[in-house]
Amino acid sequence: MKEIQLSHVWEYQLFDTKEFKSINGESIRILEQGVLNVNAGPDFIDAQIYIDGLLMVGDIEIHIKSSDFLKHGHQTDLAYSKMILHVVYENDVHLPFLKCPTVELKGRVPLQYLRHVQVNKNSLITCKSLWNKETKELLKIEMERTWRSRLLKNRIIHLDILKEYYPFDVKLLYLLLFRVFGQPVNQDAMEILFQRIPFEKMIGRLSVMDWEAVLLGVSGFLNAPMDDVYLIQLRDRFRILKIRFDLEEIKLSLWRFSRMRPANFPPIRLIQLAQLCALLPNSLEHLKKRQVANALDWLNELEIQTSMFWQEPRNLQGYSIKASHKLLSKQMKASIFANAFVPYFIALEEEEALGILIESISRSLRKLPAESNHIVLQWNKIFCSIHSMADTQMLLAQYKSKCVPQQCMDCLVGLSVCKD
Repeated sequence: MKEIQLSHVWEYQLFDTKEFKSINGESIRILEQGVLNVNAGPDFIDAQIYIDGLLMVGDIEIHIKSSDFLKHGHQTDLAYSKMILHVVYENDVHLPFLKCPTVELKGRVPLQYLRHVQVNKNSLITCKSLWNKETKELLKIEMERTWRSRLLKNRIIHLDILKEYYPFDVKLLYLLLFRVFGQPVNQDAMEILFQRIPFEKMIGRLSVMDWEAVLLGVSGFLNAPMDDVYLIQLRDRFRILKIRFDLEEIKLSLWRFSRMRPANFPPIRLIQLAQLCALLPNSLEHLKKRQVANALDWLNELEIQTSMFWQEPRNLQGYSIKASHKLLSKQMKASIFANAFVPYFIALEEEEALGILIESISRSLRKLPAESNHIVLQWNKIFCSIHSMADTQMLLAQYKSKCVPQQCMDCLVGLSVCKD
């Protein structure tokens, strides 16, 4: 048996959950099994489980034997500090340092199934083997329906955030931007960084260099000894701004670099974000009054250039940091539009005008290049109708909302193939 098989068992809950208890007798009820993590860190993230009736939210790690936790060296890795559950097939050793319960699946999964199950990495669609000639057309309809539903669900969440930020509604846009620049790997760290910055006092008052000092300083990247003149200037400026705005640094260990291209290193993303933080205040009121298509044109025409300093490799906390002359690629601009501007505009729009706005968003997304990630690449092998960001946004919404949780009976495709 391999760990990927056990992960498959957990992801699709293919085991007996009756009287499910930890090895210490705590009752376990699974609300959300989590999302499979393809980056460094725990196997599943954003899980929700009840432990003796108490709701816990966090990460889940999967191992064949509990001793594998030690073999893999996770006990010294801070990335595993948010674990809420350790799932093993066999509990062969006690781990007293673990702050979360351990559950054993041995005896709860048919051994015959474990011997024969084959996890097909090339197929993310559970019902693919049941498809017929009409399925792809149904999938197109279902994807758009799911995407629209997801936009409206997120709007409800963002409206609650706007109430919290009122009357400073632009803070929602900055939150969404921080999430985009964090990407899945560093999104948690970016949100913690966001919470440490008093935007109400700073927006429109700081230069690009000030924002670089704030973002790199609060992130913990300016603490190490340095001999670069510009880095020393940033550190000195941060010390002044830290006192002025009562800033508090976060732990450097929150940032993840492993299995990441240098262009996506957190300091590079923070340098890019500093440029936007300095630039946006002069355009925000103008942008909110413009149509979506015009906002997209503004973003495409946006030329953000880094200083000469960052165009040469610089050592920052042991990492070589080098930014290209033009900081934002077309793909990154498209991601900013789809994942920050779009939900921000939807949250600000009146309910009766949402239909027209979403149609405009759909047309704009069809002008943007398709996203490229492990989910899109694998789906493209079996569903060759992915041509624009509109396609990938709808595809990802379908995958996350219907396919991962296996909500087949709430899907036109699932209903169709089951009926056949």
